[in-house]
Formats: sequence, C-alpha cells, structure tokens
Amino acid sequence: MTPRKALFALAAILYGSVLPARSQTTQQFQFNSLKWIPSGSFSFGISAPLGRTYMIDASTNLTVWSSVITDTVPSGSVSFVDTTASRFQRRFYRGNHYWTILVPNTYPIWQTTTGDDGRLLNFPSGWQTAKGADGRTIAFPAGWNTAQGSDGRMIAFPSGFTTKQGADGRLVAFYQTGFSTVQGSDGRLAAFPSTGWTNLGSADGRTIVFPSANFATTTGADGRVVAFPLTGWATSRGIDGRNVAYPASNFLTAQGVDGRAIAYPHSGWVLQQGTDGRMNSYPTSASTTIELDFQDQSLFALFGGLRTILSQSDFNNYVIYAFFGTGEQQFSD
Repeated sequence: MTPRKALFALAAILYGSVLPARSQTTQQFQFNSLKWIPSGSFSFGISAPLGRTYMIDASTNLTVWSSVITDTVPSGSVSFVDTTASRFQRRFYRGNHYWTILVPNTYPIWQTTTGDDGRLLNFPSGWQTAKGADGRTIAFPAGWNTAQGSDGRMIAFPSGFTTKQGADGRLVAFYQTGFSTVQGSDGRLAAFPSTGWTNLGSADGRTIVFPSANFATTTGADGRVVAFPLTGWATSRGIDGRNVAYPASNFLTAQGVDGRAIAYPHSGWVLQQGTDGRMNSYPTSASTTIELDFQDQSLFALFGGLRTILSQSDFNNYVIYAFFGTGEQQFSD
C-alpha cells in the first residue's frame, strides 16, 4: 500500500473509532469496509440506525470540514464512494447522524374556511372553529378550551393549561407548571419552559423565546428576530423583510402576494392563498410524515418534551398543533 493510500485508510479508521458520532441507541454510527479503489476513489461503509439521517464530512487538515453527503440510512447500512479522493494528498472523514422527530399526519381529511379578515384557514376535519371579536377565526382540536383577550383575539388551549394576558391585551396559553413568561416592549407576552430556555428582544419590540443552547438568531429587515437550531436549519426572507426558519433538508419555501414567505414540507403538501394575499399550506396525503432532524441529543429531548405554546394565530398551523400540541409525535430510535 502506498503512503497516500495508507493515509486515507488511517484517516477513516481514526475518525471512525476515536471520534465516533453520538447516538441515542445501542446501534452506533460506525465506519467499516474501508477500501482503496484502483481508479483513485476511496470507499467505505456506514452502519447507523435504520432510517436515520446521516452526514459525512471531509477535511484535509482536521480543522476545516466540508459536507460531502447528507442522506437517510435505507437499511441499517450504506456504502459511500469518494470519487474525488485522488485529488488530495490526504483526507480525513467524520460522520454523524441526527436524532429525528417524526410528525405523522393522522388527519386524512382537511377543510378550509376564510375568516372575516380574508385569511385562509386550513384545519383537519373534526376540529372546531371559533371567531374572536376582532373577526379572526381559529381552528383547534375538539375538547380544547377557548378564551378571548381584551384585544378581541381568540386562542385555544388543551386542559392543564392556563392563560395570561399581556399589556397589549393579547392572551397566551401555556402549561400550568414549569413555564415562565416574559413581556416585550410591545406589550406582547411569550411563554417558555423555565429551565433550558432564554429570551431575546428585537427591534420591533417583540421578545422571542428559544432554547439557550445550540440555537442561532437572525434579524429580518423588519426588525423581527427569528431563532433556529444551529445545524440542519436554514432561513429565507420574504419581500416584506420577515425571515422564516425551517429544516433545510426536507422543507421548501413559498411567498404570497403580501410578501410574506412560508416554509412547508417538500412533499405531500399543497399551497393555497387567501384573499388577504397570505400563503398557506396543508397536507394532502394521509401518509405524510414530517421529519425534524436534530444533531444535538439534548435539543432533541427538549423539543420532544415541549408542551403546547399558543400565543398568536400566525403559528396556529398543522405542524405546531401536531408536533407541540396534540401529543401525536413519535420519537425514532
């Protein structure tokens, strides 16, 4: 074996054994079947939990890394061939896989209605609707409670939740124990878990809340701050200056004539636009599943255990209800 071939093999072995990827199960992420191909390519196998999203990075100096592939493990193992290996004097590899939260669509039939404000509302069949004094309609699962703030806006929340009103007259609902609230200079309240979360004020007077570790923030041209996981997520800005954050691997974006951008799963969902120019989306397939990937296990656990937070109807959509609200989340192993 030539020195360069030996170095490639050693690099893969070193990074596959000394620095293994983190795993939440007994099945670890492992490199195997290391092989130098006469054409100059380098191949190896990967063993990881079935269905888990994995990522392979490469480097020539163990300092600067670049992603060479991100995919899903189809059967517990996968093979990878680096056809560019011969271009480098030496190359190191490292691997990781994500912790995934699966959000299945358990509502096969959806319906739509348009509120007095021209906003299109999509919701599963069997849900209830209520209209606030401000003319805005909300949808929520049967059996939930409703309350109205002094601003005329209606909110819905499950049993075991309480409500609190901000100086702007808007209500926020949150779980009765383990949650705190903070109020922005605009008078709007936000609720968040008492431990492991932080808050940040933005130029528009709004205060946002997000996990205190492994999150990044960005500010839109409208002065609004958006928080999102450090890895695996992206942001997009509409022409109205507002940013949206979304999982980069399986979401798309669209923009309504009002200039607002939205993010939605790349398959199984349809777009609709209300008379107010706002774009909306909902699932069209009963088998649709949203996958939310997290590289950090603590963040995975934090989101998995998060209770519903309903503060404004901008977030009253299927993803929030199903993921944070109705308890229909599944945690992949």
